[in-house]
Amino acid sequence: MLKRKIALLLVIVLILGLFVTGCGGTKEVEMDETMEEAVLPAGDLASVEIEDAGKEMTKKEENEMKRAMRAYKPAESTLLINKAKKYYFYSQLSANQKKIYEALFVAASDPEKAECRAMFLSGREAFSEKFWNDYHEAYYSLVYDHPELFWLYMGKDTYFYFYHTPGSTSGGKNIIYVKLNAPVKNYRENQKRFNKAAKTFLKGIDTSKTKKEQALWVHDKLIKQVSYDYPVADKNLNADFAHSAYGALVENSRGKDYKAVCDGYALAYEYLLQQLGIEASIVIGSAGGDKNNLGLHAWNIVKFGKKWVETDACWDDAGNPYSRLDKKGKWYKYQKEAYTDKKYRKFLDHYLYNVTTKKMKHYVPTDKDRYLTKDKKWYFTMTGESYHIREKTGNYGRLMKMAPTAE
Repeated sequence: MLKRKIALLLVIVLILGLFVTGCGGTKEVEMDETMEEAVLPAGDLASVEIEDAGKEMTKKEENEMKRAMRAYKPAESTLLINKAKKYYFYSQLSANQKKIYEALFVAASDPEKAECRAMFLSGREAFSEKFWNDYHEAYYSLVYDHPELFWLYMGKDTYFYFYHTPGSTSGGKNIIYVKLNAPVKNYRENQKRFNKAAKTFLKGIDTSKTKKEQALWVHDKLIKQVSYDYPVADKNLNADFAHSAYGALVENSRGKDYKAVCDGYALAYEYLLQQLGIEASIVIGSAGGDKNNLGLHAWNIVKFGKKWVETDACWDDAGNPYSRLDKKGKWYKYQKEAYTDKKYRKFLDHYLYNVTTKKMKHYVPTDKDRYLTKDKKWYFTMTGESYHIREKTGNYGRLMKMAPTAE
């Protein structure tokens, strides 16, 4: 379910039973009220802006760039770790886009110095619309394929800078050089903490079990460990680590352990599955309980064998939402009771786990969503009708055209 607040806590209209009176008669008690409406955790996706930072170089500057590339000595070992067997978005790119993706990854491989430069050949004219489309798709594919590049995804001051010399071509293609604009602050310390946290998280997993069983273990442990970062969502703190796998596995930008919002949950889940050899990726779109009022949101798509399934770990994470409910409210004790009931909580923690794209797109509660209070007086549901609509326009839309469908 969801940690932030749950959608449309509705009291189901029904006749709750007959109470026998001392004289043998009956008294029918009927309740038809609506519990407070809660806001779904949507609109919590980071707005990843690519700096369109490019520069035309002179031939002299290009020669200096070449000399710098020859003189550069890469680090003896990399702190960037990802054991994925396949990177989904990379596999969907065109040959030209793959070259850009590969160059960007090389340029990001030594962020402590930001002296690493890479070169790619573009079949597009530099600065043209078609070039930018290729460049953007390669960039977004990179950051969503590689959650370990959390500092790039959330780097407020970290972006790529590319250079081109007019007329500089090879085999009829334009020569483009790319590098990070500046060294990444606290890179070594943060990357080590991230690597250690991921290793520690997976330490207790039984890899002899099936991939589905391993994924369930990761999902359940993740939503138990992570707490939804309300301040980031409420205050729209766009550049906070809570939007990244680092926030979910280590801490947010304010030093609070295991804090994340939707993309933090999704990127952490993706990264952990990648380390287990399970193919996983990101879905970006809009979500909420009102089809006409949705907010940007992120969730996952995971592959088992030949079949894809979708999971929203953020919405599955019911966490401790009753702490934000009105304790003086008429229904508070029942809301808290439902959230802490082990059987019902198990359902809430998995209601959007390994579902089809159709079910994720439009979730409609059924009888199994209902909770019967312990005093047998009330039935109510804590999973309202909701929507997850994949993005169709802009940079995210182009990326989502490549995303698989869960049948």
